[in-house]
Amino acid sequence: MNAREVFLDELYEAAVDVTLWPRVLRRLADLAGGHDAVLRSYDLYTEAGPVVASRMDPSALAANFRAFATRNPLKTPLDQIAGRKWTPGYKRDIDWLPKEDFVGTEYYNDFYKKFDIHSDVSVGFESANACWTGVDIYRSEKQGAFTGDELALCMSLQPHMARAIRLSRATSDMAGVADGHAEIVDNSPTGLFVLERTGVVRHINAAGERLIAGAKGITVRKELLVCAAHADTQRLRAMICRAGDPDLRAGGSMGLAAPRGGRRIWIEVAPLAARHAWAFAAGPAVIVSITDQATGGHVPESMLRDLFDLTPAEIRVVASLFAGMEPSKAAEHLGVAMPTIRSHLVHIYAKTNTTGQSDLCRLLGRLTRD
Repeated sequence: MNAREVFLDELYEAAVDVTLWPRVLRRLADLAGGHDAVLRSYDLYTEAGPVVASRMDPSALAANFRAFATRNPLKTPLDQIAGRKWTPGYKRDIDWLPKEDFVGTEYYNDFYKKFDIHSDVSVGFESANACWTGVDIYRSEKQGAFTGDELALCMSLQPHMARAIRLSRATSDMAGVADGHAEIVDNSPTGLFVLERTGVVRHINAAGERLIAGAKGITVRKELLVCAAHADTQRLRAMICRAGDPDLRAGGSMGLAAPRGGRRIWIEVAPLAARHAWAFAAGPAVIVSITDQATGGHVPESMLRDLFDLTPAEIRVVASLFAGMEPSKAAEHLGVAMPTIRSHLVHIYAKTNTTGQSDLCRLLGRLTRD
């Protein structure tokens, strides 16, 4: 069995066993005469996304891709991406700009040289919803340029690698259902949306379907969550991107006023730990929880924190007041002195732009009821 056949055997094994991808990438790099091959799936705007490598540090690479996202000369300008039909293929760094120009860029000197990268070829597998998936093969300066035979080999392997990625995703989907995740999500009374880290919606529970059907100011369009206002959509997309980033894994929350005087809805975004992450062993999923603020008497702490930048101590005071306590009773309940309560109230009223307890409670009531 020759080296190419061994690679293909291991490639299709990796489609159902994510732990094999580093070995597959190492073999690909050797076949193509590179010092490493890196599997990536990332947001074209931020370049955030998981990285699988065989010899280099994937976390360090991912951090540099994000840091240089707006200074990367080796990609199509973002304003030219929308509406463009993507076709499989490869591109070398010299296909973007001449080598003598590239080596003078900040991207080359502050990023590529750090990892001993002089030349690269990117082989794409798929591109949709502003997300690109493919493999980059890197060579050092002493290894010279890629030859025609090496590029032809990469293109002959491209359909196989793309197929392995699709198989990996399908296998992880079936495993997730077998683990019972779908049943848990479907039985929740809260609107739950399970997303790929790119924002693509993979599953919506019954409560989520009802919420969308009820014209609550948010819907699914082209497999992405979209708000009625463009600014809200951008804010939600940024939170999803942060939650899906394997290094950041940061959640977030935001309020959204439903159109035509309907109930306000509250959106929570969080990374979802997944036992199966298709091609990327560290690639997380994202869960978005959307609830109608229809019940009084309680305001989510995340809402108070994100909308008004309240501190934990201020949040406890607000919760006590909204539960019907007078300031003196709140002081007793929280075990603090009245001067401390008064100090918190000064900051709370300033942050919420209210003039007193009654005004504050009316504001919170509007946030949590019709």
